[in-house]
Amino acid sequence: MSKAATWGITCTNCGRRYEATVWSSVNTDSPDLVDALIEGRLNVVTCRDCGTSTFVPTRVLYNDMKRKLWVQIDPFLEPASSARKFDVGIEGVRYRPHPHREIQLIKVDNHESARKAIRQLAETETFDSIRKFHPDWSDSVVWAEVFLYHYEKALSGTAEKETITGDSHTGQPDADQADGHIMHFKLGTTLYEKGDLEGAISEFRKAIRLMPDEPFAHDSLGMVLSNKGDLDGAISEFREELEIIPNDSQAHIHLGLAIGLKGDMETAIAEFRQAVLLKPDFPDAHLTLGAALEEVGDLNAAMLAYGEALRLNPSDHETRNHFGVLLRQRGDINGAIAEHRRAIKLKSDYPEAHFQLGVSLAAKGDRDAAMASYQEALRIRPEYYEARYNLGSAYFKKSDFKRAITEYREAAALKPNDHKVYVNLGMALAGSGDLDDAISEHHKALQLKPDEAIPHFNLGMAFFYKGDKGQALSELRQACMLEPTNLKYRAAYERASG
Repeated sequence: MSKAATWGITCTNCGRRYEATVWSSVNTDSPDLVDALIEGRLNVVTCRDCGTSTFVPTRVLYNDMKRKLWVQIDPFLEPASSARKFDVGIEGVRYRPHPHREIQLIKVDNHESARKAIRQLAETETFDSIRKFHPDWSDSVVWAEVFLYHYEKALSGTAEKETITGDSHTGQPDADQADGHIMHFKLGTTLYEKGDLEGAISEFRKAIRLMPDEPFAHDSLGMVLSNKGDLDGAISEFREELEIIPNDSQAHIHLGLAIGLKGDMETAIAEFRQAVLLKPDFPDAHLTLGAALEEVGDLNAAMLAYGEALRLNPSDHETRNHFGVLLRQRGDINGAIAEHRRAIKLKSDYPEAHFQLGVSLAAKGDRDAAMASYQEALRIRPEYYEARYNLGSAYFKKSDFKRAITEYREAAALKPNDHKVYVNLGMALAGSGDLDDAISEHHKALQLKPDEAIPHFNLGMAFFYKGDKGQALSELRQACMLEPTNLKYRAAYERASG
């Protein structure tokens, strides 16, 4: 409950003594007293003789039991820039739990700033934002953060409310407007990193409402909208950003990416080319352009873009490895091998480079070296499916069916929905003479891909070698129906029919 005492007061104007009620504690169950506190009327006493009003500078405890927050306004504390530092600090929050109770106690040295801050505690928007930012904090700690946020704003002389409009004479945002923008921008960034896209969108929109000409809030909002699948909304935000900073290379890249996701690659590539023109020494602009050109099948132009990116950033191991892949696609196997090895020299524990080196070595016919590269990729990343699959295929081509079976089974455990691994596992089992297990694996492949010819062909051959002519003809016939021009399938069917 609220507490008061009767004090003897000497009037500063007429010198007469009189008695007045002075409050030392204000509880939120006394709304009239709370109003008096936040309006600056609490403990303002008036001389009955001359009518002079005087503020009595005494300690006052603001007691909000619902929110579990105590604020002790103590004008006799040594001056401080914000709150007194006590036992616990969380990212600028200075508070102390009250003994035996789940209450946070804050001591402040400035009556005027404290009451302005307490006035803001009625606002739930800041509380909700901080709750999203720190979902594990107790309500009392969140209220402590809310109080200190507004208390520090009051000390700095900024406006009391978040609903600010800026300086109407200069057109520039005032300090409070900028503070609010930064707070919402930071909250949006944190929520985005935590995967809360809706919350991030809400915070970025609030930041933009406060400072609509701040480009990076538009950019961040565009990125979140793009990740959420709202490509039209993302494109709109990136265009808004470019209205503010038309010569920003990164903004053109982001706009191009969103446009590309909508399928308009021609316009996307135009944006990427603009990014390159604006900032020709920016490797990411060349990389993004190269990826888009590769997607539309213009490998020559793509390689020029990737090459320029590597000239600007020769230590980029990922781009160097991918450049090797493109060289292999163009038939330059030796050039590809050289690029993969350069990537490995830059980052020896990069499994993708070891894997792609294996693919290029296999294309050259150096099967043993290829297997060694696959094994190194798997040493670095044991769950690397493609390396496991290719290693199994390499063993199969060497007729080492036992090891091929082991690798294919490992691959199937990593990616059980890929029908190809069951096709190859079935072939390895058949090669080892285990026709029953081979048939079982071919059936698994057909369950995943019933309209593919090769599982039917392999299943038909397994039945043929088991002596089950009827099943063999049924499966081989199906293979021929699915691929009527395949002479291999047709010959096997005729052989089984004889």
